[in-house]
Amino acid sequence: GDQTQPRVSPKSAAAAEPPPPPQPVQDAGMRCKKCGFDIPGGKKASKRHMKSECPKRQVECPDCEERMWAMSLEAHPSKCRMRRQTCPHCDEEVTAEGMRAHVAEECLQVEVECEYCKWSGLRLHLDEHWETCPRKEVFCDHCYEAMEQYQMCSHVCSFAADASECMICYEPWSASKVPAILLQEREGESGEIRCLRACPHICYCQECAIAWREKSPNKDCPLCREQYSSVVALGDWMWEFVLPPSPEPAPAAPPVKAPPPVAEAPSAPKAKSKAKAPPPTFSAGAIGEAADARRVPGQPPADPAP
Repeated sequence: GDQTQPRVSPKSAAAAEPPPPPQPVQDAGMRCKKCGFDIPGGKKASKRHMKSECPKRQVECPDCEERMWAMSLEAHPSKCRMRRQTCPHCDEEVTAEGMRAHVAEECLQVEVECEYCKWSGLRLHLDEHWETCPRKEVFCDHCYEAMEQYQMCSHVCSFAADASECMICYEPWSASKVPAILLQEREGESGEIRCLRACPHICYCQECAIAWREKSPNKDCPLCREQYSSVVALGDWMWEFVLPPSPEPAPAAPPVKAPPPVAEAPSAPKAKSKAKAPPPTFSAGAIGEAADARRVPGQPPADPAP
């Protein structure tokens, strides 16, 4: 009564089973050309490796903007030229690149020496020293002459014309032909441009000095060959050193003012008085007649007065 299953051959059994699901095909691995690392995962993994994983990829320092390998970036801050350092003199934070210039030119607590005299002290007091340094070079604002500062207290501007007329156009000095001073530009200690006198000659008018410089190949004074870069005319107050003073008209006499009228003093009231009549005068005959009228009858007349 037992039922036996039919025997199935292996070939038929394999044909009867369903086929397995398809397996994904693995991409072939790639090797980095810079670091030699094997990169599994195909092109996407290779791009990711080159962008953010490769130790030899190029990166940039955020402080100094220097480009380097990524593997060197970790040790770079100790050598970065823009790293912050503390000045040993003034405790100010300065970049490593600017530390040398800071100590040589800016730090106020560094001891320095005056370039004109033998004074030495902190840079903090250098400007104060230069105000009174006797050997410091200064410039006269009127005649543009350079000299040491101790000479300025006794300096007298000297303006002497070499001729009474311009040596180029032969026009005499006048209000339209003003004598000119030749100047040369010079850089000062702090970088400012100053003009000083190129030569002592005053023998060209302003127009001719400018034209000569533009046309001359060497741009120099025709007499001493000193080069000049600009021209300035003599001021009005300097003319008395170059030209004879013009005669001034005599001042007009001030008008004579009439003296104010003198007020008369009020006179005192006069007392009323009666005028006296002059004494009567009598002739000699009238006197004799009056005496005869008073004579007593029978009495001889009196002898006349001698």
